[in-house]
Amino acid sequence: MSRTALVAIGGNALVLDGEAGSIPRQQERAAAFAEQVADLAADGWVVLVTHGNGPRVGFILRPGGAGRA
Repeated sequence: MSRTALVAIGGNALVLDGEAGSIPRQQERAAAFAEQVADLAADGWVVLVTHGNGPRVGFILRPGGAGRA
C-alpha cells in the first residue's frame, strides 16, 4: 500500500521575516524543498506539492516596476 504526503509550501517559506529575499536565496530554499520532496518519493511516498505563489510573484515583479497602475 502506498503512502501519500501533501507538502504545502507557502510563499513566506521562501523568504523569512526581515530578510531581503533575493531571487537566488529563494531559489536555494526551493531547491532544498525539492530535495526533501525527492527523498520522500525515493522512500516510496506519493507526493503532492502545492504552493501559494501570490506574494512571491508580487515581490519579484515589484523591483522592475511591473504591475504599477
